[in-house]
Amino acid sequence: MVSRGEGFRWQIRPHPREGTFEQWVTNRFGKRLFSIFFKTYTEKVWGIPCSELRAEWVAQRIKDLSLKTVLVSMFLKPKRTIKTLVEEFDYPRLGPGMMWQAVAAEIAEKGGKVRLDSDVVRILRTGNRVDAVVIAQDGREEEIPGSDFISSMPVSELVLKLSPPAPPEVVDAARRLTYRDFLTVFL
Repeated sequence: MVSRGEGFRWQIRPHPREGTFEQWVTNRFGKRLFSIFFKTYTEKVWGIPCSELRAEWVAQRIKDLSLKTVLVSMFLKPKRTIKTLVEEFDYPRLGPGMMWQAVAAEIAEKGGKVRLDSDVVRILRTGNRVDAVVIAQDGREEEIPGSDFISSMPVSELVLKLSPPAPPEVVDAARRLTYRDFLTVFL
């Protein structure tokens, strides 16, 4: 159970500087509520310690949220809703795959080709321009020339497949990139 004074202590003596997510949330909800409700979830989702996430980032995603607003909304119907970064969210009726199906249909309609179930072996380039992509499918390699390409692979993999190779500092930066896996389970 959270003591009544816990959140209010941070209202009276807040962090003097709100530079991080942790400081921003603690100043509004107290250290205990931060630890229970915000810290673990946020760090699991974003893969970054709350002490490294910038306060500006959370302030723009959770507008007008405070301990007072939460408490009032528990007992009374709020006069206005708590705003987040977006006012409303439209989700594709049959899931996000609908968007990629629409993109593939438009590419095909304009004479392009979408290659699925293929591994990119090399991305052939001249300077900053991609000239062709070498793919492997069913054990065979095929070179596909073109003027426009859309990649769905992680940038870190794309950089490593460039031929000729990217400069060493670019390859090094690509190897240091990290990504969060996104997994959706429907029951």
